[in-house]
Amino acid sequence: MNYFSYGDILVYIAFMYSFLSSWEQIGFFISEFGLGGACRKYRPEKSGDIMGLDSIRDTFEGKFWFEKLNQASKEEIDHGNIQAGIPFAALLSVIEMAMLAASFLIYDQWDNVRWLLKYRIAYAVLLSASLIFLGRCICYRNGRHTEHGYVQRTVYSYILICIFFGIYISVLDYGRSYGIMTFVTMEVMTFGLFLLQPLFSVLIIAASFILFVSLINKVSPVTTGTAVNLIFLCMGIVVITMVRFRLQLRMLDINEKLIRSFSEDTLTGMKNRVALREDRRKYVGSDVVSMMIDLDDMKFYNDIYGHDAGDEILSEFGKITISHFGFQGSYRYGGDECLIVLRDISIDDFVQKTESWKADFYQCVWDKYRFHPTCSAGYAYGRAETPDDL
Repeated sequence: MNYFSYGDILVYIAFMYSFLSSWEQIGFFISEFGLGGACRKYRPEKSGDIMGLDSIRDTFEGKFWFEKLNQASKEEIDHGNIQAGIPFAALLSVIEMAMLAASFLIYDQWDNVRWLLKYRIAYAVLLSASLIFLGRCICYRNGRHTEHGYVQRTVYSYILICIFFGIYISVLDYGRSYGIMTFVTMEVMTFGLFLLQPLFSVLIIAASFILFVSLINKVSPVTTGTAVNLIFLCMGIVVITMVRFRLQLRMLDINEKLIRSFSEDTLTGMKNRVALREDRRKYVGSDVVSMMIDLDDMKFYNDIYGHDAGDEILSEFGKITISHFGFQGSYRYGGDECLIVLRDISIDDFVQKTESWKADFYQCVWDKYRFHPTCSAGYAYGRAETPDDL
């Protein structure tokens, strides 16, 4: 059995790294579910770059198969990974509990207790990780700790644990001539269910296959046929992962365009009244400032200079307004009426923004029409207790 000691060390180190990278999840799980307050000190208020993902992202963003994602795409990918992870982690939890129970029932039938202990440790590690991941997923669905960085670290650390489990169990099985199906199953399931950045997928898949082949080769020399099959499997998983990611981005882009076509005014670039009806709920419980703006003499400009002149005024007005008040709280309410809704802002800051916005807008002069537009506005400040308060 000495030939396997090197593999034990490598995989135990990998297990420990993956599990320690999930320590933030463990503290979160214990504190959230009321199992004790001691672990709160291990969960910082602001998640740090525990696994180095933020540093890698900053270095490779937009390069080497690393897609630059907008906030909406990040949220959709996080939501998809959590939704896929819940049944996967639940299934693994049931299987590992069954395997642990079976290992105790057949204890007398094992001729080597040391090997049985190795299996038990692996089952216990994956069971613990799956339960922690399930708890994290449930909290995400309840709207708690949904930050992209936190969700990303949760998913990646769980994937690493699953992959190292597959490697470890398959190396044990290979030494007993039982095949390598656990490793293959874990690779296919994790990369088939979870959606990862192509760069990370390639690195993780390549590293896991190299580690696995090196370990089983120490147990028994790998045949040419097995090596070729593993290479093709590795390449196939990489291609499938990259294609899935690209297709998902295209779907998200199409969905975003469809949503914008229903909720965004194409002329001004502001949100429309459909978006306002949807957004009213998010202002409930917050101190908000609402300002109604009416562009002066728009009928006169349309009648005298034509509707193209009116469209130019509205378009320029929308750009200036969004630049000062932001897109999220800027709405085109009617033909020449616009609504600004800002939350959690002081009156002094709002007045300062308004003065800056008014100065920029009044500097607009259309030389070919020989006029500059004006507008009238009024605002109210208060706390929105219900959606109708707006």
